[in-house]
Parts: sequence; C-alpha cells; structure tokens
Amino acid sequence: MNNYKTVFFAIGVLLIILGASMLIPFFIQFIYGEKGNYFLSSASVTAFIGILLVLTNLEENRKLNLQQAFLLTTLSWLSIAFFGSIPFLLSNLNLSFVDSFFESMSGITTTGSTIITFLDNAPKSILIWRAI
Repeated sequence: MNNYKTVFFAIGVLLIILGASMLIPFFIQFIYGEKGNYFLSSASVTAFIGILLVLTNLEENRKLNLQQAFLLTTLSWLSIAFFGSIPFLLSNLNLSFVDSFFESMSGITTTGSTIITFLDNAPKSILIWRAI
C-alpha cells in the first residue's frame, strides 16, 4: 500500500509559496488604489489549504517512488493552476471558471495565450499576477 503523505506535504508547501506570491499583486493593487481584496482573499485561502496539507501530512520518511513522483507532478500542476485561478474568478473581469483556469495555466506554463480582452483596461494587479 502506498503512502501519499509526502506527495500532499509537497503540494502543501507549493500552495504556501503560491499564497505568499499572491501578496505581490495585492501590494500592486494597494499602490494603484484598485478596488477589491481578491488577492488578499485568494492568498489567505491558498495559504490556509497549504498549511493544512503540510500539518496533516507530516512524516519523517520523505522518499518518493516513481508512482508518487508522477502523482506529485500531475497534482502540482493542477493544484497550482486551480488556486492560481481564484484571483481571476474574484476579479471584476467576469471570467468563468474555465476561462480563469485557462488564464492561470497559461500564466504558469508561460505560453502567453490570453482570453482577456481590452488588456489596457484590465486591473494592473491582474496583469502582474498573469506575468508572475
């Protein structure tokens, strides 16, 4: 029987890092006086889930086998894209979940593709988040 505590521990660490990186656009939002606290809310939720994953999966043995490494890679991409889409969902861009997930995954993979129209009118914090 496989023990996936190491996989979920690593995903928790990644979510904590992602939540901390959401504070950069929050400060941009504050500097430019943009309305809404969607980055602070997103950072809080993401970091909270990450901390829960870390605390519930503490273990001394941190070795990964091949199956766990594949699972870690897949779940890392999906979870970072999922939690990275929260600011897009909460923003005033009126994006659906699929569009928000696409924007997040596009930003993570640095493809440069976007579905956001009128980029000149988009909030600067969202543009920074898309570039991070």
